[in-house]
Amino acid sequence: MIFAAKMQSVNIVSLGPGDPDQITLNSYRRLQSSDYIFCPKINGVSRAADILCSLSIKSSKIILYDLSMDLDRSQAMSQYRDIAQEIEKLVKQDLSISVTAEGDCSIYSSTKYISDILLEREIPVESCAGIPSFLAAASLANLHIAKLNRSLIIIPGYIDYDNFKNHIINGDSVVIMKLSRLSKDVIGKISQMDKIELHYFENIGLPNQFYSNDREIICNRDGIYFSLLIAISLF
Repeated sequence: MIFAAKMQSVNIVSLGPGDPDQITLNSYRRLQSSDYIFCPKINGVSRAADILCSLSIKSSKIILYDLSMDLDRSQAMSQYRDIAQEIEKLVKQDLSISVTAEGDCSIYSSTKYISDILLEREIPVESCAGIPSFLAAASLANLHIAKLNRSLIIIPGYIDYDNFKNHIINGDSVVIMKLSRLSKDVIGKISQMDKIELHYFENIGLPNQFYSNDREIICNRDGIYFSLLIAISLF
């Protein structure tokens, strides 16, 4: 009886928040052993590819793909399917393939959609954990964001003020990611709250990273896509 050769797993490799030194050894070894590495680019820029180049990964291995960040996800889903199809062709040539994810691939990551499509096509997938940006941010500011019986809540910038306020009153620490989607009205109300610590971060792990716990600066800052706010309840 002849058995089909086992298909290689596609690696979903988490890169960490941006600093090449914060990538795990597991992720680095997967990248080194890959024949090709898929990296997203947004508006012509690929932070993932920049991290790989800093790690001396050969540029000939890198395949860039465009990723739409529109709230209407129909175009993005079409892109995910196209990428999965291209990966499938390479895997069937017995090539080792990795797909990069900034931060950790399990948290607000586009690679999850690619992974799901690959699994639907019966292509095995293995994920490599990474340091998420909010943990790197907490370390930068020397914060203790989860202690005793308090909860840590991670939410995107679509949150409304009343929802946020309820978490703070309950004594939770709240991480708001993707602040570019948080309205100025909500950030203004948050910056005026009592019994709360506010910590704002941009581009964690990169040379141009920014941090402030000054409420006036936070209120007037235009939150970019790669920004986050850590709010610690004092209730």
